Amino acid sequence: MEKREKDIIKLFLKSWEGSLSQDEKEDWEKLLKDPAWAKLNEELLDDNFFMSCLREYNKYDVSGDFVKFWKYVQMKQRRRKIHRIWWYCLGGVAACLLLIVGIECAFQIFDHKVEQAVDRIALARTDVSQDKIRLILDDSNVVDLTDGIKSEALTAEGVIMRTNSQSLDYSNVEQRHLGDSLVYHTLIIPQGKIFRMTLADGTRVVLNAGAKMKYPVFFSGARREVSLEGEAYFEVAKDESHPFIVSGKDFSVEVLGTSFNIVAYGEECESNVTLVSGQILLNALDSVLYVSPGQQVVISQEEGVAVRHVDVKSVISWQNLRLDFREERLAMIMKQLGRWYGVDVVYRKVELKDELYSGTIPYNIPLEELLELLNNTTDIKFTLNNGIVFVNESD
Repeated sequence: MEKREKDIIKLFLKSWEGSLSQDEKEDWEKLLKDPAWAKLNEELLDDNFFMSCLREYNKYDVSGDFVKFWKYVQMKQRRRKIHRIWWYCLGGVAACLLLIVGIECAFQIFDHKVEQAVDRIALARTDVSQDKIRLILDDSNVVDLTDGIKSEALTAEGVIMRTNSQSLDYSNVEQRHLGDSLVYHTLIIPQGKIFRMTLADGTRVVLNAGAKMKYPVFFSGARREVSLEGEAYFEVAKDESHPFIVSGKDFSVEVLGTSFNIVAYGEECESNVTLVSGQILLNALDSVLYVSPGQQVVISQEEGVAVRHVDVKSVISWQNLRLDFREERLAMIMKQLGRWYGVDVVYRKVELKDELYSGTIPYNIPLEELLELLNNTTDIKFTLNNGIVFVNESD
């Protein structure tokens, strides 16, 4: 995308946040003198327009046509033509996407959405619904782990399925069952679910809603390595001769034996790693650093790498189906709730995002009941409409 386009998008974002500098205010006023941009700004602030865009965007997100469309956009030989098309589309599908996930990280998200579309197309060929916990085997077959149906393929490999506690145990897997090459599984957790598992080396993992992890059925070689998208808590089995590596979208974590929490959702602009016990070596962007217990490393493509001290009990409270928070911004609280319940959140006043709250919110109640609870205990009004939670000041 050209610099001019990026600058305009940043002006839109900062105007909604109320954070325009004096020079940016002048640029913003000049931009709105153009009737087309003024109309677009007005439409983006209209709920009905937003929801119509959302419905249109969802059509593309779940179809193969979206993949074809984006690959077409990326063709260099048609760059000039696409440059013109981009502006016509901005008020439709692209505008909705920017509004949903935040303009400042939309460039990262486009490619991630393509990956999601490809995954969904592949899964559509199976009988497993996407609201189920799914395990993709090395041969691309998909196993539904939600309904407790035993898999002969897993049993043959030595994997134990505990359907009553919704967990998998690979600690009894032997390499002789797998041959010489590494065999990988991919575990996908839907919204509103968590899942526990034990890897072949004894490492325990808890995956949160929306997480996806790829890992070998049996570790071999000098390193134990898994890749993660989403949130997960690890208790790594100690093995000094075989370091454990977790690879995220923009970082990697190396440990010998420790416990830590990772948040690395593909659609988010920030990732973070929180150390509960032990020590980890984190490699992110251009930084390499050792992390101590109680520290959280925040990784952002725009802001870089930052370290802060946090309450680790609050960070990992999601494992017990609750959200604990202390002096936390409303934007962060609602982001986690939106991910769990599978809804988007829209703020009628951007200033509300920075309101600070402390408390505990249960995950194991219906969304409508939760919103009623929030309405009765805060000075903010939460309303649900077509799968979108609108946040506004109380009347």
